[in-house]
Amino acid sequence: MKIMNNYIENNSFNFNQISKSRDFLFGLSIFFVVFHHLTINFTDGYLGKTYTYFHYMGAVGVDIFLFLSAIGLYYSYSKNEDTIVFYKRRFLRIFPAFFIIVIPWFFYYDIMKKGDYAWFFGHITSIGYWFKGSGDWFISAILLLYLLYPLLYKYLYKTNIKYAILRLFFLYGVLILYLKYFFPDYTPSLGQFLPRIPIFLTGMFIAPYVKNGLYLPRIKTIILSLITLITFMGLYLILALKGSGAVYCFIGRLIFLPISISLVFVIANLYKETSNLFTEFIVFIGSLSLEIYLTNERTIAISESLGKYYGFNQDYFSIVIENLIGIVSCVILSYLVHRLTNKKEI
Repeated sequence: MKIMNNYIENNSFNFNQISKSRDFLFGLSIFFVVFHHLTINFTDGYLGKTYTYFHYMGAVGVDIFLFLSAIGLYYSYSKNEDTIVFYKRRFLRIFPAFFIIVIPWFFYYDIMKKGDYAWFFGHITSIGYWFKGSGDWFISAILLLYLLYPLLYKYLYKTNIKYAILRLFFLYGVLILYLKYFFPDYTPSLGQFLPRIPIFLTGMFIAPYVKNGLYLPRIKTIILSLITLITFMGLYLILALKGSGAVYCFIGRLIFLPISISLVFVIANLYKETSNLFTEFIVFIGSLSLEIYLTNERTIAISESLGKYYGFNQDYFSIVIENLIGIVSCVILSYLVHRLTNKKEI
């Protein structure tokens, strides 16, 4: 029996490995997001086109984050199905860091520069995104998903999960068609969120298999994941060659679903829980993922503004330096906010 168990462990992929590599995957996802937010415009030659492609591709970090979040929510809610406790823990995870970062930011841009108190309220409460697509869209989206999660949990896990997930995807398709037909002007403002709903639902579907430890053949899983990854990265390349309008459309963002899932499966298969400087650094960055998401674009923008204010030439070299300063400042600020809010991983 022991020999059989060792054989299964060594030759199979346990879905629980996704949970074990979760912190590492969160770290990689925020690296992708920060890379996507760089303001370096480099398009010359083959190297420039390669950079532009992966710059577009960096947005896949958001999909990985949502996929992992759905799995994490299942672990949390299945332990304690008290909805009030769930909401309290979720919102306490988001709002302290969110308020510390966005209130000064939007106080300056909405009140000091524009005198617009209504939009200041909309931005700091995260509801502004649902009206004009303005503000921190990911925070608005994740808060909505938190609110809906107890309902989705009861619908998905208290019935036949396979039929329930198919019905949810069908309802999602109806929602998209409804919005496209009846609210064509409103739908583009939700362009970042709507294509990301399927990846969250997929994470919900896979979550029980991750917790219970479903086994699949390791080699076949890696090969199938790599084929899927390469195929859809190739399709995304076709869109990237057409420019930002193609990659930022609904289909362009929907392609991230198979890319993100196959990437997670490949990394989870290869991930080893070994202590080395690289792994520890990625895990450390992953622990600051929320704060880094909230700060990275802002610190880069401040760095660029200071560069212009002090008269630096806005050539390629200066912009690279400004981005690097913005990233370093982002990590330092994120660490301080993380410590200040005394946020624990839950």
